Amino acid sequence: MARFALLRAGLPAPETQVRVETPRGTYWADLGWPRWRLLVEYDGLEKYEGREREHLLDEKIRRDAIAEAGWRTVHLTKRDTLDAVAARVRPYLPDRVLAASTPPRFLHPLVLR
Repeated sequence: MARFALLRAGLPAPETQVRVETPRGTYWADLGWPRWRLLVEYDGLEKYEGREREHLLDEKIRRDAIAEAGWRTVHLTKRDTLDAVAARVRPYLPDRVLAASTPPRFLHPLVLR
């Protein structure tokens, strides 16, 4: 859904499964633009089922490692609408990219709501 929302808004297509090298190890992000060191992650509750405390600590270490390596991350949840996804990512994209973005006609905003 996030990738669709970004494309529908006319933003550049993000890469999927972005490799992020950090001093603490290698991590993979859902979506991102390596040239701008910008990531988009979907945070769902499913990954915390079971050993919640351990998973939560692992996630904190992962987030810190990615940030310390100079990456910015926009975290999304199921509560983010299609419009909210694009609105939350836009502030992190370069101005020249935003100026050139044009929503494609074939991904009309009324396709999904």
